[in-house]
Amino acid sequence: ARYIAKNVVAAGLASRCTVQLAYAIGVAEPVSVLIDTHGTGTIDDERIADIVRENFTLTPKAIIETLDLR
Repeated sequence: ARYIAKNVVAAGLASRCTVQLAYAIGVAEPVSVLIDTHGTGTIDDERIADIVRENFTLTPKAIIETLDLR
């Protein structure tokens, strides 16, 4: 989540960002992606969440590979 928040800020979409991801057992994709820019977003938080879903693969396997956790 921190990696995503840093990318949102680096992209200029907000100056502050909190990302919350919720997963369910047996479901690879998150069941919820919540973005809170604390009022600093240049666009709506829900639109940023849509952009995150489109541009980041949020399966556990992809996160492990992206962050080189193995």
